[in-house]
Amino acid sequence: MSVKKWMLAAVMLVMVGCGAEATDRPEDCRQGEYFDEARELCMSCPAVQEPQCREGCGLEIFEDQRGCPLARCESGCEGCADDEVFEASTNQCVAPEPA
Repeated sequence: MSVKKWMLAAVMLVMVGCGAEATDRPEDCRQGEYFDEARELCMSCPAVQEPQCREGCGLEIFEDQRGCPLARCESGCEGCADDEVFEASTNQCVAPEPA
């Protein structure tokens, strides 16, 4: 076979080998990953975001429906709404004072 034919054959093999998309199986996923069924790939879990809890309240770590860790305030210790602030003297969420 001539050099040109070898090169053509090599190029065709590479093209055929790269044509199929890589896919994973759920059992291929490692700790800190979840299986994305739509993409058929193992994806990294998002970083755990620490919620703003009332003073003296701890965090609970649990898994979401994908198996990724999430943090939430202990039961009864939910944080304040976006338009409120926690006031330690009263141990309550209140509207912020105007600046």
